[in-house]
Amino acid sequence: MKRQSTKWRWATGSIAALLMCWTAATTAQGLPTPTAAPGARAAAPESINKAPPLAEQIQIEAGTDRQQTVVGQQIVLRVLVIGDGPLPPGRLITPNIDAVDLLILGEERRITRNAGSTNSAGNTDRAKDSASSESSSSSTDSSSNGSSNSNSNSNASSNGTDSLRERWIIERRYALFPRSAGRLEIPPSIYSAWRPGADAPEALRSEALSIEVRPAQPQPSDAVADSAWLPATALSLSEAGASSVRLAPGQVIERMLTIEAVGLRAEDLPPIRPSIPFPLQVREDAPRLWNKRGPDGVTGHRTERITLSSPETGLYQLPAVTLDWWNVDTQRWEQASTPDWQLQVAEFESASRRPAPDWRRDGDNSQPNANSAQAPPASVPEQPWVVAHWPWIIGTLGLLLMAWLLWRLYQRSALGPSRPTGHRTRPSLAQTRSTGPRHPSPSGSGS
Repeated sequence: MKRQSTKWRWATGSIAALLMCWTAATTAQGLPTPTAAPGARAAAPESINKAPPLAEQIQIEAGTDRQQTVVGQQIVLRVLVIGDGPLPPGRLITPNIDAVDLLILGEERRITRNAGSTNSAGNTDRAKDSASSESSSSSTDSSSNGSSNSNSNSNASSNGTDSLRERWIIERRYALFPRSAGRLEIPPSIYSAWRPGADAPEALRSEALSIEVRPAQPQPSDAVADSAWLPATALSLSEAGASSVRLAPGQVIERMLTIEAVGLRAEDLPPIRPSIPFPLQVREDAPRLWNKRGPDGVTGHRTERITLSSPETGLYQLPAVTLDWWNVDTQRWEQASTPDWQLQVAEFESASRRPAPDWRRDGDNSQPNANSAQAPPASVPEQPWVVAHWPWIIGTLGLLLMAWLLWRLYQRSALGPSRPTGHRTRPSLAQTRSTGPRHPSPSGSGS
């Protein structure tokens, strides 16, 4: 029993010493000593240094550029993540919307600015923070005057830090294309942020949105049969090159047609099918599709290449290519078209040479005068006969020279090594000494 009482006294003394040290430390730092009010619970020590939740520091806002649309029309969804203080690590999660084609418009933007230059919403938030700090200081003033002075100093320092606090904004935009009519429900946008010291990220959500989607408008009576539904802000159909071309039989010409639609994806643009006469031979290449993305939406492009040729001569008239589309701004049907195209297949002086096409504008109806005499083709000056046939002349002379040399060689080989008559050889010195000189006798005969 004596040992147990000694241990108990030692434990209670240690606890009392720790409490006294903690009280002295808080008093030296100027912090008010927590005093429990009568009938109130004492606050846990862990709640003093507890950080505010991320929902109070970060706000998620989402909005669209229109509240009513039609099937296939573009809707720009803008998501903003606004926060104060240091930027916690996190990411925006791409929304998953039923019966909607989604396209991200570029990269997300990150803006950091001083809280003093923010909008009225930021001023309101700071006003709320200052009001809450004043209410807490007034409740503390009722306890002691010294603590009120320290609280006023701490409020002044906190206001100074608030004025220097940075506000950051993350912006991302999406292009939505509804595929069916009815009520379109856009779920809340989610920003997944990591809180310091947390084991898992915290999901912060915006408010859900709702948009009314109307069905497609009926086509007009003069519309092209089986035309696609194209709701766009602007649409153009153009062709690169001349509208009148002349070819030789067997030569080829390439037509390049392009559709440009503001507010539509390239995948939603229909193929271009111009009317081609029967005698012409046609070869179509694979289309080229690309999208141009911007902060206000997407612009789709589709280019078709068509190669034409004809083995026979003739004049071919190709009608204009037309495309019906719905203007979402004026709520009216409009039509885009290319000018009529003319192809003339005729023989040239040189089949490998093609004259320059007619590059006149579509509105220029001026035609060349048919009665005016055409300029005759430039005549090529004639060359002298010797200059035109000098290779044959040189070749003939070379053959004649070679024949004469062969004849001379044959003549020498036929005669052999015989010497010509009347030729006398002079005896050598050795032969003269051996035989000695011979002198003729006076009578004329040798002795």
